[in-house]
Amino acid sequence: YHSRDSWHIADICKEMGLINPPNLKLSTLKEYFVIGGGKSHEALNDALISLEVYKRCFNLLKSAREIPCE
Repeated sequence: YHSRDSWHIADICKEMGLINPPNLKLSTLKEYFVIGGGKSHEALNDALISLEVYKRCFNLLKSAREIPCE
């Protein structure tokens, strides 16, 4: 099976010019999107931050490509 995580969707957004963080580390994306949520490198916090990064990137892609997501 193939998995997709926040890095993959952030990479697509970066390639499309929708975001421009210096790298795609979760801690960098957390700062770039100004996401709160506690310390990095703790399992629950990282999972919640990943979810938020994924949602924000998805919304950017949806707006840019007008993907119907109903």
